[in-house]
Amino acid sequence: MSAGVVMAAWRDASWFNHPGTAHRFHVVAGDWMAACNTQWCMLAEFTGQAASEVPGYLRCQRPGCKSRWPQGGRS
Repeated sequence: MSAGVVMAAWRDASWFNHPGTAHRFHVVAGDWMAACNTQWCMLAEFTGQAASEVPGYLRCQRPGCKSRWPQGGRS
């Protein structure tokens, strides 16, 4: 992947099970933390992929992530 590609990763919620917590892809903000909430939304290792490849229904819609998703995406 070239530099500048927006990456996303699956949330590993196995350690934090909370009602209403969606298991979705989140935009990677750095050090495998999600852009929407770097304190509590840790991401699973080895699940990174180009954010443009993540289908819309699997994308986190919290403001920090939502604003960073590239346009388009797989259906």
